[in-house]
Amino acid sequence: MKTIILLFLVLLIMGCERDKKKKPDPKFKALNELAITTGELIYAGNYEKFAKKQKEFLKLLKESGSGNDRFWAYYYVNQSSYHNLLGNHREFYKNCVKVIDIDSDCKDVNKLKVISYNNLAELYTEIKQFNLTNASLIEALQLIKKYDLGNTPKGFTYVKIAENYADLYNISKKNKKDKAEQYLKNLKKNNEIAHKLLYYKDKDTTSYKERILFYSNLATNFYTVGERQKAQQIFNEQYNFAKERKDWVFYLDVFFDELNCKMLVENNVDVKGLMEKINRIEKDVVSKLNHPEKSMFYFQKAQFCHNFDYFSMAIEYSKKALPYYQEINDEPILGDLNLFLANGYRQKGMHKLATAHYDKKNELNDILINNQSMVDLEKSNTLIDVFEAREQERVEFEKAKNERQKNYLIAVSLGLILLLLFLVLLAQRNAGLKTKQKLLASEIQYNKEMNEKLELENIYQIKNDLVAKKALHTSNMEIAKNLHDDMASGLAALNFLIADKVRSSQSEEEKKRIDIVKEEVNSLYENFRKYIHHLYSQGTKEFSFSKIFLSNMIRNNSEIETELLIDFREVDEKLNVYQQNQLLRILSEAVTNVYKYSKGSKAKLEVSFENNNCNFKVEDNGIGFNLNMAGGIGLENMKERAALLGGELHIQSNINKGTMISGIFPI
Repeated sequence: MKTIILLFLVLLIMGCERDKKKKPDPKFKALNELAITTGELIYAGNYEKFAKKQKEFLKLLKESGSGNDRFWAYYYVNQSSYHNLLGNHREFYKNCVKVIDIDSDCKDVNKLKVISYNNLAELYTEIKQFNLTNASLIEALQLIKKYDLGNTPKGFTYVKIAENYADLYNISKKNKKDKAEQYLKNLKKNNEIAHKLLYYKDKDTTSYKERILFYSNLATNFYTVGERQKAQQIFNEQYNFAKERKDWVFYLDVFFDELNCKMLVENNVDVKGLMEKINRIEKDVVSKLNHPEKSMFYFQKAQFCHNFDYFSMAIEYSKKALPYYQEINDEPILGDLNLFLANGYRQKGMHKLATAHYDKKNELNDILINNQSMVDLEKSNTLIDVFEAREQERVEFEKAKNERQKNYLIAVSLGLILLLLFLVLLAQRNAGLKTKQKLLASEIQYNKEMNEKLELENIYQIKNDLVAKKALHTSNMEIAKNLHDDMASGLAALNFLIADKVRSSQSEEEKKRIDIVKEEVNSLYENFRKYIHHLYSQGTKEFSFSKIFLSNMIRNNSEIETELLIDFREVDEKLNVYQQNQLLRILSEAVTNVYKYSKGSKAKLEVSFENNNCNFKVEDNGIGFNLNMAGGIGLENMKERAALLGGELHIQSNINKGTMISGIFPI
């Protein structure tokens, strides 16, 4: 417990030093000073002055109003430490809980909460509630993680967890060997974690001052698991630290920790070596201590001498220690000192003195038994308080749980009602949308049918025009043929007659008149020939709607070289107007896609007839596309038109390898 109080004092001074720089307010300054003073007094064991300063501290805290969470935490930790040192477990427990109940995100407050959880863990261990010990330490670790409090608080918490497993191991190793093995395993594991977190050398930091306070606990744990070399290394580190700071009280504490550790754990204690070390410490250190600390050393040496049969020295050092402990009336230590003296005098044959000290020892034992009864009662009451608090927590938790369930049911009910209303509205909206969709679909179908009808009417009109033109052309050809055969031949014969008449004529004037007639006849003949030639030239034209349609499309897109492999006469002969219309729409859509998207240089259109089927194909050498990504309206329209013809349409395409659209339908 002394170690935790010292750690608290280090943290307190660090926090207060920061406040001196940040907050020049006189009240804050006074709170800082009182926090430091009370912490130092409790550590020094000056309880009377501590009680007075704590009253001042409390009064100033109440006057200062809100915003002093850290100082309240310091106050309650002071109180818990004070009551623990006096053996007042119930007040100790209550003040620890008060620290833990402070709702604050301040790191210093949460470090003090960690200390309080560790203090509670010690209390739970003392009253043999090891499960509560572990639970309290886990709470401490969660706080450390949540507020990123650093390795030092985490390290000393793991030390405490290891100590808890050490206690469980020592209790279980005689009767419950299986459990003891598991406890030992957990002890070693947590010991190593604590060692990594605490044992590294950076002596220039405040963290080192915090960490080294727990080295003795760590070393003791290593002694428990048999790692004595590592434990001794840690004790030596503490000795060096105490020497550098010239903190001889701390040096003495470390020595007593080491001494007790070796006496408790080691089977074969090096008594001579320990006695030499005690004598060196007495020579080098004790002269630098004050009266209470010297008396503490004398008591420890007397105890050591008594335990290892150095009875003369036990008497000597018991006498040196006795006055101080009589002054402070420390009954347990006085009882031990009287026992040391009684046994020492008995060994020396001084039975009268031995009897007197035995009587004194028995008298103190009676007092201690009464006091122990009070302590046991206090522990029992504390245990009752703990279980009452836990029961209260359980009741509050159940109440909160029921309240949450109630709120949850209300929320779920409201949610279901809102969901039902939403579904009703959605159903109404969907019904309206379906009606609109049906109307829209009907309108689209109507427009589609009208467009198909108009397309067919246009095609029929174009076809009729082409038939009329073809008939007219046939008539013109017949006229031209008849004119050539009749009129042209007659004019040629007339021309020959005129030539004969010119040759037989004797009169120059007559010849001139005949020549004029001849010229007119020749002019008429030439004009007539040209007219006949014009009529004949019209016969070279083809009257195919499909060819005209596709040829115009290709001429308008001259950037891509397009090859037509289509017998248009065969198309006109074998396909009716409806089939031609659908085929041309498919081909035009495919060709349009080639020109728009392929980025190729060549394209080919092919239509052929085989086994009463029409086969068609459009392919290019362009960039192609991903069929899984294709979903355009044009492609769907082509597939739909092929289906209307009773056929099917296929699309093949690969990236950078061109595209081919092919299909087939019956004729």
